[in-house]
Amino acid sequence: MKKLKIGLIGVDEVGVTHLHKYLSMLDIEFVGISDEDSQRLKYISYKYNIKAYSYLDLLEKVNAVSVISSNENIINDCLNKKIHVLLEKPMTGSSKLLSFLRESAEKNNVILQPGLVERFNPIVDIILQSTDFCIHNTIIFERSVSSNINPIHIIDELDLCFYLFGKINEIIDESNYLFKFGNTDCFVQTNVTSQNYRYCTVENDFLTGIFNFFEKTASIQHKERNCKSYINFNKTDPLFNEIRSFLCAIRNDEEAVVTPKDGVKVLKLIEELKYGYNTEKVG
Repeated sequence: MKKLKIGLIGVDEVGVTHLHKYLSMLDIEFVGISDEDSQRLKYISYKYNIKAYSYLDLLEKVNAVSVISSNENIINDCLNKKIHVLLEKPMTGSSKLLSFLRESAEKNNVILQPGLVERFNPIVDIILQSTDFCIHNTIIFERSVSSNINPIHIIDELDLCFYLFGKINEIIDESNYLFKFGNTDCFVQTNVTSQNYRYCTVENDFLTGIFNFFEKTASIQHKERNCKSYINFNKTDPLFNEIRSFLCAIRNDEEAVVTPKDGVKVLKLIEELKYGYNTEKVG
């Protein structure tokens, strides 16, 4: 099998994390990078000894790209040239634009995978096992943010609510990010701080669990058995897993694990929180 030829569009701090993952993979050919900031592009090209291109020139040389940009013209050019795209957050920031790009990807028979990286965190599988089949669940997400609190900051948490619990039934408290997903009360608490953390607490009839997304650990108190268990996946890399999943979907000609439809759902909910848009049919 020929190696996939991969490129990167956008070399900010997030883009460089993608670059590190690609450069660690021996079964792909990493072709080069592009960025609208010519000085940044020149610096990263020199630092990593990687070829720099205009994005249109890069698209002539690759099968797939990570796009660290909200520029819908760049994204659409990728899709129209039949290039598979892993699209980082905020995924244009608009449900309408992402819906348009979804249609473009389908028309061109290529993958457009939103970069909702926490789906690939092994701790999420433990949360799913801990809440499955429970009639009453309460989940509290807590996370740090570095600047003014905005609903876009909680995009991963909202995506996990959809993934874990299905359709949103109610926004209970819009300003405090309290929701009802399925039979579960979901609360997302954000704090502006220089510290970096993201975790959640789950409470139901069977257990109380504390799940740390950054450390990838779980501490679970089993109520009926009156015992505790501790799970540690700290050597697992969610971004690496996300990229590998993207590449596997391309190689196997399969639908991505995370689809544009998932991205549209969460962006619609964010628009509801920010602007009061009607969330009918969200989820």
